[in-house]
Amino acid sequence: MRRISGEPDVDLVAAHLDGLGRPRLRVTQDDTGTAAILAEARIYSDAGAVAELIEDQPLPAAALTPGATIELSSAWPRTITHADGLGRVLFTRDADGRETATNYGPLWTERRDHEDLHPAPPYQNMPERSDQEKGESISARSCRRASRDRRGRCRSGDPAVPRSNMAG
Repeated sequence: MRRISGEPDVDLVAAHLDGLGRPRLRVTQDDTGTAAILAEARIYSDAGAVAELIEDQPLPAAALTPGATIELSSAWPRTITHADGLGRVLFTRDADGRETATNYGPLWTERRDHEDLHPAPPYQNMPERSDQEKGESISARSCRRASRDRRGRCRSGDPAVPRSNMAG
């Protein structure tokens, strides 16, 4: 809301909590002060982490009154996060529709961004793979699946492997 120095103003914010006291919805005034904005809505997973986040959606001014019921539209863009049982993020989709996916294995992590998940020229499916040995990360590189050895590691002759990671 735009303010003028010296004029008294009051910002109205309606916060909705779930049964565990976690923030569920936050509704604020728009810039004109005549309507409301859903600043954020959080939907929690069974594990208690934020699974979906909805931001900046217009609402009628009545949404600022205490006890107002806010209906979340399924058409509103949202950020979605899926995690595994260990709390590691497996998949995300932001409000613009861009996706990332991560696979985990013993001593390796493979991350695919939107261009890897939905390849179209000039992009190819070339995930970023991080291998770990002796408890420390030794590389963060991309290589083609065909140029990996039996254990899933990038071969040193792969042109996508940075030269600094080939030794050791």
